[in-house]
Amino acid sequence: MTAPADTVHEGPPLGGAIDVHAHFLTARLCAAMEEAGPRAAGWHARGARLEPEAALAVTDRKGIAAALLSVSSPGVHYGDDRAARELARAVNDEGAALV
Repeated sequence: MTAPADTVHEGPPLGGAIDVHAHFLTARLCAAMEEAGPRAAGWHARGARLEPEAALAVTDRKGIAAALLSVSSPGVHYGDDRAARELARAVNDEGAALV
């Protein structure tokens, strides 16, 4: 779901900080990235998993009060505008279901 916060911050708990740079991947986005192949900027989503519980455990341990989610690179556009709109809507809906 997000970059491992354990590798980003190694100090004391952040005391209610807001993570403004939290990325997430969904099953549908991972599938689109795999289908796009090289157009997905070399990213390999195979095996990537959306694990909200694991991400929440890290934020709790680090003292992060909230996180603003954004889709991980390379995003949702792989050359087809209509497909990008449909994928963006699906990914946004999946992300909204997390909160």
